[in-house]
Amino acid sequence: NLALNLDAGRTASYSGSGTAWTALSASGLNGQLVNGVGFTASGGGGLTFNGTSQYVTLGNDKLRYTDNFTVEAAFRVNELPSNAGSACGARYPIISNWDWGYNLYVASNGKAAINVYSASSQATSISTAQSVVGSTVHIAFKKSGTALSLYFNGTLVETKTMQSNNVYYFQSYPFTIGGYLGCGGDFFYSKSTIYVSRVYSR
Repeated sequence: NLALNLDAGRTASYSGSGTAWTALSASGLNGQLVNGVGFTASGGGGLTFNGTSQYVTLGNDKLRYTDNFTVEAAFRVNELPSNAGSACGARYPIISNWDWGYNLYVASNGKAAINVYSASSQATSISTAQSVVGSTVHIAFKKSGTALSLYFNGTLVETKTMQSNNVYYFQSYPFTIGGYLGCGGDFFYSKSTIYVSRVYSR
């Protein structure tokens, strides 16, 4: 099932202005733009994040799956992240259930990476082999039992086995796009353009 479908290039989802990013899925999980997230018609239409204060929040933690789920995003990053925190390396968050749970981000080396936590200190990590900086890309990851698979522009590039089927979530933090609370209590912001964000409960 399609649990979340946010598409900034479709006016039914985002009008080009305002703070509401409306879900095209029946779930009604809408995004709220925080601190003046911008919009560009380039590339079919995307939300622009300044890397210092802007993000989108769903305002709830309803997308907390533990067994089978898929997360995908289309986005563009034009520079290497340099926003290192007190305990985490630099990163530009794309989609996240905050620090634990699951998150998709661009790492300091420019590669798209995902972490899925089965416990507070047990993360299964996968990243693309090449940098995604300077290109519009489509990244998806799928958790099926203990198998975690990464897709880059529609092609399966790697699969890893998680230590358990569990997904560990920390407290009731909301699902966010373009920013998240990372390790060390630092809030990381993404300097990026994000076009599409989707989550499937399968």
